[in-house]
Amino acid sequence: MKEHFKHHLKTTHMPYVLIKAAITLDGKIATQTGASQWISCPESLAYVHELRDLYSSIGVGVNTIIMDDPSLTIRLPHQKVSCHPRIIFDSTGRIPLESKVLNDEFKTLTHIMSTPRMPKAIKEAIESKGAHVHMVNQREGHVDLHSALLECGKLGIDSLFIEGGSELIASLLSLKLVQEVSVALAPKLFGGSAAKGFMGEIGVKDVDDAIQLHFIEFKALGSDILIKAIIK
Repeated sequence: MKEHFKHHLKTTHMPYVLIKAAITLDGKIATQTGASQWISCPESLAYVHELRDLYSSIGVGVNTIIMDDPSLTIRLPHQKVSCHPRIIFDSTGRIPLESKVLNDEFKTLTHIMSTPRMPKAIKEAIESKGAHVHMVNQREGHVDLHSALLECGKLGIDSLFIEGGSELIASLLSLKLVQEVSVALAPKLFGGSAAKGFMGEIGVKDVDDAIQLHFIEFKALGSDILIKAIIK
């Protein structure tokens, strides 16, 4: 797999992108109030850390940082906590300066992909903590994801494990920047039109326009079912 990642970077100048989601049987990533911990069973949660270790970087949108304040570190059994580069997509500098990713022992591994819309004072505050801000092109007021992935490639990042949120996932998929999808399907039902699905608001209009997948793996993870697919 590592060699596959290297080959992908060499040929496309961008990292291989995997999207991960934990969803209920009705496709929700949170309840209508936004509660999401924990949809997955312990075995699925442990598997996430195996994926974090396999991929050379972990990426999330800034809303995930604001809502959950994740550490995005790697915690494997009988090993010290470690960390790979953390890629945060934040077009205007909304990341809270008290976020774990800006203040823990791995803060120098945090990279913010942003645009000139980020205020200079925020950029300087982030960099004073030891994290890195990368100014890339913007697309409709947001980070241009193609430019951001090229910037990741310049950093030598050959694979990117995307953990959320739903709008970032939708944008990456719609721009055809994703190679693989991994979904942990939990035996739960949330219901409610206000409960978020994992793909956000960007959708196709016709069945023929659907993003086509090719399933490559199904397996049980505790009470969950892991489904892996590649983008056709």
